[in-house]
Amino acid sequence: MPRSVVAIALPRPEFLEVDEQLNAAGYECIAVQSATDLDGLLASRQDVYVAILDCETDFDRTLEMYDVLRENGGRFCRPAERPLAWAEYA
Repeated sequence: MPRSVVAIALPRPEFLEVDEQLNAAGYECIAVQSATDLDGLLASRQDVYVAILDCETDFDRTLEMYDVLRENGGRFCRPAERPLAWAEYA
């Protein structure tokens, strides 16, 4: 079974570090820079189940991306009895 694709919204140097580690573990990582990018990615790829958002650099942009994740709640915001499928990176 293929692993989930990971949408990552981090500054480029941090993205490269995270991408290297996740690729070594078999995950495909895709950089997103805005809520529009994330929304487009989610619309085009059904295998994106994990998102890493940077809450430190641009909090307003992060909130916009979080709203996109909430809109796709069936994929990301799971009930507590299931494992979480999203993470915030701070």
